[in-house]
Amino acid sequence: KKQKADLDEQTKTKFAGINFGVGMALTFKSGRERVDGATLQGSEKIVRVDKERNRDPQLMLEAHHFFTPFLKKEIGIGPFLGIQPDTANGNIISSYALGLMVGFKRKGSETGSWNVGIAYNVNTNVQVLGDGIEDGKVLPAGEENIRYKKINQPGWLIMVSFGF
Repeated sequence: KKQKADLDEQTKTKFAGINFGVGMALTFKSGRERVDGATLQGSEKIVRVDKERNRDPQLMLEAHHFFTPFLKKEIGIGPFLGIQPDTANGNIISSYALGLMVGFKRKGSETGSWNVGIAYNVNTNVQVLGDGIEDGKVLPAGEENIRYKKINQPGWLIMVSFGF
């Protein structure tokens, strides 16, 4: 029992006073393209996106609560919260999610489970092309360089996590 309790504590992380587990997530953007870089082509200055990201794999901290309305009590369903701390850009959070998770209890385990969830997600500080600038089109009149802007971008994510 002591070893199991130690393992449970090792798989959790405290963030803002809440115990979080770790999950793997795949995010799907909604709206504007995430742009890592673009160049100008030719004398007419046509904008060409060099690299864009529309799906991002992420390691996220997640906390969930399961209700067990089913007779066998081996399947739980309930809300979950996911966050991805931002260590690279000096922000506190780079992504957050709120959704619904289903957990499948492992046989013979009191707390062990395999969980899958779907959530509404917001990625913060996402780089996109500036207003009026479009991939494959001529740079707007009066512009000399490609402008970018940072936005909060909504989307969806699918998450998988494991409890030990």
